[in-house]
Amino acid sequence: MELADKVSEMCRRIHSSVDEASDRFLAEMKRNIYNTPTLFLEIIILMFKFLKKRDDAIDERINKNEVVVNTLNEAKKSFVNIQDKLKKMYAMLNV
Repeated sequence: MELADKVSEMCRRIHSSVDEASDRFLAEMKRNIYNTPTLFLEIIILMFKFLKKRDDAIDERINKNEVVVNTLNEAKKSFVNIQDKLKKMYAMLNV
C-alpha cells in the first residue's frame, strides 16, 4: 500500500469517527460539531512534517554510519601498511 493510500485511509477513518462522535455530541448536548476539510489538511500537513523529521533523522544516521565505515576502512589500510612494514623488517632481521 502506497503512502498516499495510507493517508487517504487514515483520513477516511478519522472522518468516520469524528462524524460518529459529533452525532453523539449532538444527541447528548444538542450542539453541532462541524467536520471540515481544513481538519484533514492540517492532519496531512502534520503528517508530512513528521515524515520529514523522520527522514532527516534517518539521513543523519546514514551520514554518521558512512563516516564510521570510512574511518574503519582507513584504519584497515593503515593496519595493512603497518603489517607489510613489519613483515619487511622481520625479513631483514632474519637475513
